[in-house]
Amino acid sequence: MWLGKQLFPGVIWLHALAGAAAIFGQIFSIFLWKKQENGRWRLHGGAGGATTLGAVTGLFPPAVIFVGLTALAVYIFVGYASLTTISIALNSLAIFIYRYVVGAAGWQPIIFGVLALILVIYALRPNLIRLRNGDERMVGLRLYFYNRRKKDTPDSLKRHWF
Repeated sequence: MWLGKQLFPGVIWLHALAGAAAIFGQIFSIFLWKKQENGRWRLHGGAGGATTLGAVTGLFPPAVIFVGLTALAVYIFVGYASLTTISIALNSLAIFIYRYVVGAAGWQPIIFGVLALILVIYALRPNLIRLRNGDERMVGLRLYFYNRRKKDTPDSLKRHWF
């Protein structure tokens, strides 16, 4: 995105697509090839949360404060890293829509927000299935309180928590 801003300073749609391309490259990294059991090769990578936050910062730097603090709150209080990552993309989209509605920015960052949300949700499909099944890894206060309850609960009742 930085290079796009340097070479094409007024072409906002190109900056938005560069951010989306960075997220795509982080989710499907060409450096993380893996051969599956069926013999097919697959690209691996992360979920795109940090890259989304970086791209949002490139498009509208003040957004990092709101998006970052909201993500931190989701991580601590909701307690699932996958939902934290989705909140980064969702809040980014919300900020760009708001800025468009009030006339502070054009429509181009909204395209980035939509693409980022689609890519992040696609990358987190397995996590969302585990979340639905109740098997997703907990973090933050959710994990702390879960461990406290597990310690204070008789073995016969442990399966009923969460």
